[in-house]
Amino acid sequence: MYEILHLKIIKELIRCLTEGEIRGAGLDVFANEPDVPEELFGLDNVVLSPHSTTFTVESFKDLPQLWWANFFAISSSLGSSNFGC
Repeated sequence: MYEILHLKIIKELIRCLTEGEIRGAGLDVFANEPDVPEELFGLDNVVLSPHSTTFTVESFKDLPQLWWANFFAISSSLGSSNFGC
């Protein structure tokens, strides 16, 4: 059932993108990676990225810095009382 529904959604997305109902899309997760519907490759209003791009040396190197920066940004906006301090 999921594959049939997924196929209908992808076909509808492609139709909406080609007819201009949706102006653009950035897609990074596909049900059957690396098999991506060929129609998506020819569309100028679609950006495709394999989901595995987060598994790079650079992303793992930068992850702790990004995590802490987000943590401090969120914690400073919430105040210390929200952390049981």
